[in-house]
Amino acid sequence: MGTRNSYGRGCSVGTSDEHVIRDRSTMFRSGLRRGFAIADLAMLLVLIALAAAVLIPMEREGRRSAADQSETDQLEWFARVQGWYAADNQDKFATFSWKAGQNQSQYADLRFAATDLEAAANQAVDIIRRRANMPTFQKVLNWVPHVLTGHLVFADYLDQSLPNLRFVSKLDAFQMKWARDPGKWEQNNAPHARAPFWSSYESGPAFYSSPDRGSDAMSQAQSHNIYLVPSNCKFGGNQLSSVVFPSRKALRWDRYERHATGKQPYFAYAQAKIVVLTADGAVARRDMATSNPGWNPNQPNNSLAMTYLYQPMYYEPPTLSGQSGDAVYGRLRWTRNALLGWDFSGNSARSR
Repeated sequence: MGTRNSYGRGCSVGTSDEHVIRDRSTMFRSGLRRGFAIADLAMLLVLIALAAAVLIPMEREGRRSAADQSETDQLEWFARVQGWYAADNQDKFATFSWKAGQNQSQYADLRFAATDLEAAANQAVDIIRRRANMPTFQKVLNWVPHVLTGHLVFADYLDQSLPNLRFVSKLDAFQMKWARDPGKWEQNNAPHARAPFWSSYESGPAFYSSPDRGSDAMSQAQSHNIYLVPSNCKFGGNQLSSVVFPSRKALRWDRYERHATGKQPYFAYAQAKIVVLTADGAVARRDMATSNPGWNPNQPNNSLAMTYLYQPMYYEPPTLSGQSGDAVYGRLRWTRNALLGWDFSGNSARSR
């Protein structure tokens, strides 16, 4: 603006020598001002670039720290509620307690189950019907509700309504959207009616199934969201006092590194840095590259680590390779020696 104003004052119309001399002098001074203005502008742009180079990483770090704190708060809350539940339930991990046979339910179609797994699925539906005020919610078959909806037991224990955003990461965009209006799951592009009741966090089968090894143990199918459950596998909360290394055994964790720049690694990737609640109640961001790669519980004497494929659905973050599936280790979910084993060495925790 200064350059245009100076130039405007220097330009005049006339034919006298005096006026021409005055005009040239003014134009000379205007050129100096224009030169200084360009130099000042260049310096200003340099300073802005330097400030951006400093402030943008700081702003990203601030967002990362805020995300870390949010995840930490969520898992610390889980730890407190788990402690209350264990104190009231013989030191047991909070999970579905119904067993094969007859169970108490106000809904006739949920009272009988042939297996513990069917009983757990019935209990999950019973809780949803009551806590979400959805009495017509359909019974679900061939479902392992412990993995993504085990927290329903917490809601029932705390006498809370469902869905409950306390069980969802604030960075889990799909889950937040689905949970806000479970009745519109189809319009919100959820895969099925139970998806709005999922949690962003999971716990390993060693806490809710038995035996923890051998041919009757629950194990992983080829894909990350499919499990193998033998007919003799039993379900119910195992005692937390059975954990031998509580400060090194993962109790609950986020399934993804949600605040990562770019792709959000699934927790079983070595590149992932995941917020983890350990059995001693501590919460920290853990480097998965330092975690125990796990085992196949059906082959407990096999020294090789468990591997399976992360094959994301449309609502899950893509693979790191860009392919349809990536092979990953059984970290956290399939801890070698189950509750008798450990997921982390003593120095693998990170504050962020």
